[in-house]
Amino acid sequence: MKLALLAPRASGLARRFPSGGDLYDAQLALALERRGHSVDVLRTPPELDVRAWSERLCSRGYAAILQDELGHAQYVRLNRRLAGRARTVAIVHVTRARLEPAARSAALERAFLRSVESALFVSRQVRRETERLLDVRVVSRVAHPGCDHFPRPTPQRTSQRTAASP
Repeated sequence: MKLALLAPRASGLARRFPSGGDLYDAQLALALERRGHSVDVLRTPPELDVRAWSERLCSRGYAAILQDELGHAQYVRLNRRLAGRARTVAIVHVTRARLEPAARSAALERAFLRSVESALFVSRQVRRETERLLDVRVVSRVAHPGCDHFPRPTPQRTSQRTAASP
């Protein structure tokens, strides 16, 4: 299956220090590719030309377009043009309305989630909070992030670390 994964282009410090959401998106793309899918990760500019992007996405024959919820303000407009022409799936790490209530982004985030066919949440907790906070329900699945691949602590390593601590 040929998929597109849209995420806002990083700026400032985010270029040098990717967020947990950036890492999740990258790992999701790799996991899908390991399962035989083709994934084009596309970074979208802050000022998205929705006409050009909708034509670009539709002309490439994607089976679905995954969209990082961080770009909700741009993608809600894009999804209006894609309606009936492409399947859209939101990837929700955490909503801005949850992180920055003063930003008053809930209405726009609600509109974004209503503009997609389904959503992928990083946890059941994020799904519950999003549904409660935005008063929106969407067909969804949960795909938990992977884990850190550090060696498991053993009693010997733990005691060595404790003994070496100041």
